[in-house]
Amino acid sequence: MNKLNKLFIVIPTLIVLVLSGCGKYEDGPGISIRTKNGRLEGKWKVTSIKYERNDPVEPIYSESFNFNGSVMTETSNEPVFDPITFEITGYSMVSDSYTFSETMEFDTKDNTCIQSTTDDGVSSVTTQLWTWNDGAKSKEILDIAGMGSMIVKKLTNKELHLFQDYTENGAYSMIEYKLEKIK
Repeated sequence: MNKLNKLFIVIPTLIVLVLSGCGKYEDGPGISIRTKNGRLEGKWKVTSIKYERNDPVEPIYSESFNFNGSVMTETSNEPVFDPITFEITGYSMVSDSYTFSETMEFDTKDNTCIQSTTDDGVSSVTTQLWTWNDGAKSKEILDIAGMGSMIVKKLTNKELHLFQDYTENGAYSMIEYKLEKIK
């Protein structure tokens, strides 16, 4: 193999290796031809939501929500009362499931997000403003009014993964959204 042929193999390999480590998205893509606005623009269907809140100080506020694409399951603590003193003697985990659906439509011209939700048969539509958090260096952060700052873990033409976690007064909360583009 001559030197020119080796260069045609070595240079593309080096470019791929360098670019694969440059992505801002934990779950991909490492590189994309389309801009982040070009990928975000459009209507997205929420396919999964995972929310957990663990509050060791006030266990009544510990809860979780899990959405599997059609059913939302909510689990929370309910206090158990002493029948004589009416004081809280402990907590009991209670679970409830109901139909749920949600879409988010991002418009990159006016930075609006139309969120349409059907929660146990009750529909609602809200319009919120969104923006990219330009202060984020190693991660892409999407600020959505009403939802807060979300880390963008994946942004392709077809998939969007959003993540947020925080700790406040000993309580830990985490939420993760997975969405698929529908138009």
